Amino acid sequence: MKSIQRIALTLLIMLGLSSWWLPAAVSAYDLPAHVGVGLKYGSTAVQSCTVNSSSGFWLGRVTSIGLQPDSSFPQTQLTVSVDNGVISLMDDAGTVVMPDIGETNCLMPYDFMTTRLALDGREYRGGLQFKPATNGALTVINVLPAEHYLYGVIHREMGQSRPLEALKAQAVAARSYMAGNPGRHKANGFDYCATTHCQVYGGFNDEYDSTRRAVDQTAGQVLLYNNVPVSANYHSNSGGHTLNSEDVWSGVVPYLRGKPDPWTPVYSWTASFTFEELQEKLAAAGFNIGTVKSVQITGRNSAGAVSRLTIVGENGQADLLKDRIRTVLGATQVRSTMFNIGSSYTGTNPAPKPAPAPAPTMPGTVHMLGASGGSRPLTEQLTVMGADGRAILKTPAELFINNGSRTLALASFYAPADSIQSPANLPITGGDSTIATAGSVSLSGRGYGHGVGMSQMGAIEMARKGKNYQEILKFYYTGVEVR
Repeated sequence: MKSIQRIALTLLIMLGLSSWWLPAAVSAYDLPAHVGVGLKYGSTAVQSCTVNSSSGFWLGRVTSIGLQPDSSFPQTQLTVSVDNGVISLMDDAGTVVMPDIGETNCLMPYDFMTTRLALDGREYRGGLQFKPATNGALTVINVLPAEHYLYGVIHREMGQSRPLEALKAQAVAARSYMAGNPGRHKANGFDYCATTHCQVYGGFNDEYDSTRRAVDQTAGQVLLYNNVPVSANYHSNSGGHTLNSEDVWSGVVPYLRGKPDPWTPVYSWTASFTFEELQEKLAAAGFNIGTVKSVQITGRNSAGAVSRLTIVGENGQADLLKDRIRTVLGATQVRSTMFNIGSSYTGTNPAPKPAPAPAPTMPGTVHMLGASGGSRPLTEQLTVMGADGRAILKTPAELFINNGSRTLALASFYAPADSIQSPANLPITGGDSTIATAGSVSLSGRGYGHGVGMSQMGAIEMARKGKNYQEILKFYYTGVEVR
């Protein structure tokens, strides 16, 4: 009887008729039939793991038409381990049942129509692939249809109890993010990770009727800008104003435009750091400025979010730009870049100091021109900002000017030190007047997350007010179509 079942299941799998291997729903964009989600890789890779299936196992290979089954195992528990790059299977008695399963393997339940694999007590649809990691350990990948992957994302990203229209907006945004970022972890051997770096994924245990319904009722739908799938970034709370893509990252993305957000409810937070803590965090990020002396907001973007935070130490200063403020200081502490230095945040930012008047120009003096039009003479050291947001101190002797045909040392234009105003006495344009100098700094702000794209709390409120998922998406993403 079991051999008949095996033949029938093999035909179903090969013909692509099984529910495990249904192609992606028809959409305006050709979504992948399946995706690979990294469950254990890099620092979380393991030497071995135990997999359970109440119906036994199939071991096969993932192909373009589905799973090609090779072997079946009656055991309900198998241990997968790696030794010198060779991956083997053992039963619960420690007997090797397959000494080498190869790198194109895929382990799945024998009765995949009704049962699922369990890994570390968590169930997963589809199958599990195993690949040797570069550190000699085992990379574990969940391979499953793209729509079923979304089943395990929606609750982890928004919560299953939210209004259905908000969940549908989240489903389309998550599907669009998937379509707009194909193979994000290709170098690791899979498509997406299961963390906030991609989208948080919890497998079958985090599926609910409401989240499956949201995915099914928007099946195949993505956001398109000029007929191209968008990378639909989203975050928890905008703090009252979403941000432009370039306010957080480097590129200008036309559909990720900031705007006032009246839908998102107020979410306030505070964070405090001693100067010793700041010094440790900066050193860990490669900023060795010594003992911290002061902290000041020295730039804001058009939405009022902090675009530059300057921390001055005894050996120099660190200018943290855009979202690097959060990555260096801690994204769960500095929950957004909508903040002030002080005990309260009202949503209105302090007025910046006026730009300084240009200093008198002397022969041989080099002046630095700011974005606001103010200028100041070059000092003994110049802070050069790299693409990664790190500040490097350089002397004029280390810098050169090239006009395409001739290179001159910057020092040849440099005026004597006694003709230059001390930078410590210069006001900083575009910043706040508050400077923390007493050994610690307190921040107060609003919002949670990077602030780009859809505010999830705003989407929930819009749904509660009767807006449908398309209206929600078109509010947060500029010039898009839902198809």
